[in-house]
Amino acid sequence: MTGEVLTVEAALVYARHYNPAIGAARSRVQAAQKVPVQASAYEDPMVTWEAWNSPGNFHIDEAGNNIFRLSQKIPFPGKLRLKGEMASKDAEKTEAELKVEELDTVAQVKKAYYALWLVYRNLEVYRRDQGLVTQFARIAEQKYAVGQVSQPDVLRAQVELTRMINRVTTETLALGKAQARLNALFSRPPEAPLGAPQDPPAPAVPYSMTELEKLTLGIRPELLAQTRALDKERLALALARKAYYPDFEVSINRFVN
Repeated sequence: MTGEVLTVEAALVYARHYNPAIGAARSRVQAAQKVPVQASAYEDPMVTWEAWNSPGNFHIDEAGNNIFRLSQKIPFPGKLRLKGEMASKDAEKTEAELKVEELDTVAQVKKAYYALWLVYRNLEVYRRDQGLVTQFARIAEQKYAVGQVSQPDVLRAQVELTRMINRVTTETLALGKAQARLNALFSRPPEAPLGAPQDPPAPAVPYSMTELEKLTLGIRPELLAQTRALDKERLALALARKAYYPDFEVSINRFVN
């Protein structure tokens, strides 16, 4: 990131690795992917022990009866499967949201990158113009010294030089802001050094507007996320209907006198 040249490809790779929004979305995906197994699993079995007719001083080994019990709750068939499928749909929705975050970050990085490129180009032009105006102002002063031009000509040259100096100063401040915006997307300090951006390639759009619209509707991750959310709600409705059916519990007891 600190070389002489910063390519847009390198900027995108860095952002995908270090952008905090993408990192948070990726963590949500990792957490959501672990839920289906947990949601579709049986509850932990229960082990209980009871002591009957124990003495008043509570000597357990002197109890009249000891009851040991091992029990396991078993939901009505289909409930655990629906819970697991709901969690799977939620995980798929989270994965689609990660893709949305990646696309949004890519768009922001490209926008910030080419904004930085524009500032670089503006500075290049303004500094070149400042050099030319400086030469013109010096020539005007020399001609004024020998009486070849009037004082207003010298003043106009000085005013133009001042204007160019102000432009360079303003654009230099804009350069710092543009670098800070890009560094924020990289989760780096605002003043962290960046290489100079490359000139953008010539635009090439091999698709028509109609083809682009169809392509967008087919792969848009927001639509996939909404579809998975609807699938989850359908499964939730099926699970709610299953709630009318009773669950079961199997237990094994042993009496020890």
